[in-house]
Amino acid sequence: MKRVVKNAVIGKGKGTIIILCGVVLSFLFTVGGCNKLNRIDLDGKKPPKGQSNCDKDVIISAYEFENAPNDPVTIIDMKIVNNCLKIKFGASGCSGNSWVVELIDAGYVIPTFAPPPQRELRLSLDNKEMCCAYFEKEMSFNIENLQIGGNSVMLNVAGNFILYEY
Repeated sequence: MKRVVKNAVIGKGKGTIIILCGVVLSFLFTVGGCNKLNRIDLDGKKPPKGQSNCDKDVIISAYEFENAPNDPVTIIDMKIVNNCLKIKFGASGCSGNSWVVELIDAGYVIPTFAPPPQRELRLSLDNKEMCCAYFEKEMSFNIENLQIGGNSVMLNVAGNFILYEY
């Protein structure tokens, strides 16, 4: 199945509202924010190779890594369950229902002096919601395609590190 990508200009015309939201969100982060969470629980069984219980697949693309939407998002927690990277994240919005979220790998492996090697990823958020409320969500991404030689790789998701052992 091929992935069809359409490019669009994102972020123009939001200046004043985004600055105001940034100030409000900074205050919310300082005093603790909201605790709303839409939790996705996996059944704990390991699916057959090539099948996944994850919400989405990771995208491996240098182009998408550089050019996909990059609206402000905060990674709160990450854990790996059966080849699924579960990411709890938060952002401003009206409900979070219209958010488009992707996990994108830069398309290369960073060699390191000591094992394991490293992959660079980012959580892409396309957020058209113009409200200053804060919401948290959790999504899971199939990371099976990030496996390389050996039995582990360090995943760097926007400065948040997690060891993926397989």
